Amino acid sequence: MLMSKLAGLGELGVLGVDYRTTDAQPPSEGAFPSAVDDVIGAVSWLTQHGAKSVALVGDSSGGTIVVQVLLELARRRRQQPRSNVGGRASDVPTVSGAVTFSAWLDLTDSSPAYHSHKHCAGECSGIGAQAFQMTPGAGQLKSMCDALKYAGNLSIADPRLSPAQAAAPELAGLPPLMLVIGGGEQLLGENLEFARVASAAGAAVQVEVFEGMWCGQRSGRWCRRPAVAGRPARPSSRALASSACYR
Repeated sequence: MLMSKLAGLGELGVLGVDYRTTDAQPPSEGAFPSAVDDVIGAVSWLTQHGAKSVALVGDSSGGTIVVQVLLELARRRRQQPRSNVGGRASDVPTVSGAVTFSAWLDLTDSSPAYHSHKHCAGECSGIGAQAFQMTPGAGQLKSMCDALKYAGNLSIADPRLSPAQAAAPELAGLPPLMLVIGGGEQLLGENLEFARVASAAGAAVQVEVFEGMWCGQRSGRWCRRPAVAGRPARPSSRALASSACYR
């Protein structure tokens, strides 16, 4: 649903990347950096097949992978010698921009907002209300288990896994990025911190906070409310896709 909505709003072709997850058997097949490598492979495939501009969009853990991909591509560019043709790195695919919805950017769950925000549970219904039946302790335990499975042999505090833990030099060279987040989300603090450090590193980062919103992108609510404070969403929607988009 999210992919089709964004494709229609942005008038873009959309490619959904079926990246590996820790649900794979054995689970180690889905551990970091499997998903990152899969998305980078998809970006390379698109550019090799004529895509003039590729942007990334991901929601929740998909947003995590989007930012991890951006950091990995920037790292590869910094390490790769410049070619003699136009002074440009030749083997690293280029992403023109990215958008995340409720991205999990700190797998350590150490942001103060993670413990103080309650997802505006009183305003939610349906799927959202069911999600809030878990106690905070149970919810944090589940997210920590998921993070540890995904991390494999790395610490979950490693900036390659938790972009909000990255220092400014590691965020240099990122493409334009929009972080969409709900004002009541536990993930709000880490998104704001990442944006602050990335902006200090020279990245063009825009944060869109939807007040009173919870992590409801899976139910399509982000798409059903395309305007905030009277501002139409269409101008920015041309940057949107889901996992990888092209035009």
